[in-house]
Amino acid sequence: MKHGKFLLPPLLALFACAPVGPDAPTADVPAIGPVLGAADGFDIADRECNVVLRSVTRAVDADGRPGTFCPGFSTCWMTFEAIVEIADAVDGVPQVLYRNRADFGDWYSSNSAYEIEGAADGFRRYRVMFAEAGVRDGMSATAYERTDLDLIAYVNDRGSRLFDHNDPAYAGDFDALVLNGRSSFEFSGAPVCGGDTVTEESAYADRSCDVILRKVGRAREADGRPATTCGATGCFLTFAARVDVPEGSPAPGLRYRNASDRESVWFESFEATAIENSPFLFQSYEIRFAVGGVRDGVSARAIESAILEMVAFVDLTDGRAYDHNERPGDLENLFVHGSDDFRFEARRGLCGS
Repeated sequence: MKHGKFLLPPLLALFACAPVGPDAPTADVPAIGPVLGAADGFDIADRECNVVLRSVTRAVDADGRPGTFCPGFSTCWMTFEAIVEIADAVDGVPQVLYRNRADFGDWYSSNSAYEIEGAADGFRRYRVMFAEAGVRDGMSATAYERTDLDLIAYVNDRGSRLFDHNDPAYAGDFDALVLNGRSSFEFSGAPVCGGDTVTEESAYADRSCDVILRKVGRAREADGRPATTCGATGCFLTFAARVDVPEGSPAPGLRYRNASDRESVWFESFEATAIENSPFLFQSYEIRFAVGGVRDGVSARAIESAILEMVAFVDLTDGRAYDHNERPGDLENLFVHGSDDFRFEARRGLCGS
């Protein structure tokens, strides 16, 4: 993580086109970047679960449109929502430190944090909104793809800034989470620090048919055309996965990423719809997923070279079960390739099929 420049205090904000409140950011402020390893010990890399970034998504306004924040008359910024948890023993309120790499490396600190429900045991959960000086609204899809946003959660506690380094994605002292347009500026944290869906201790590789990924391919519209999903950062190819779980189990989910992009982050889809023709004693679901996968509108060669990595899962009372029935190794996930039209089908006879 590089040190940010010291910045003068900002001018007072003029006017905002978005309402101020729990669902909108206030003006963010320039900040000093992390200075880890200094003699004063003011900045500390936290690996003891004092502060944990759980997720980052594009915020949505009350009318359902992607959120924007317009502190002046000419420039609007995309609004983001970070979910951050801090340990009950920690004082203070969490914030995020962020910077657009293209804008001279200047760091900004969020100025809007609201406590919400849903925290893991022993934690308090906050929604942290940020926007100003991050990602400009209204840019071209190409410009979005080329935009990189460094981000790290922190909390002021007893005279020190504790910076979240609990997730393997940014575990090094000088690492920060890198968001970009290629992943729609979204992030879903690893199951660390008693995570909101599953803990590391309770997750396990399933080889007993608790969840089975049967089939993957391009999703189709009602008229037979390949489906796409479009959002604020562009359009993505839509895929459909068939996943089976035993009758009476919760609906499954799918964790996936674009493996052809070395800076890609993991996404999770819970868009599961029960379907007919299930194997005996199983319920089949179709899970659709798109955002953060493979962009629509790129060249045929780019699509052909794209690779998606994925694993199906189901959240059970004793933990999250990850499907390793077809690929038994603990670290073996499924890879589907654009050169094969992203198609996969599990072997016949697997788990009663």
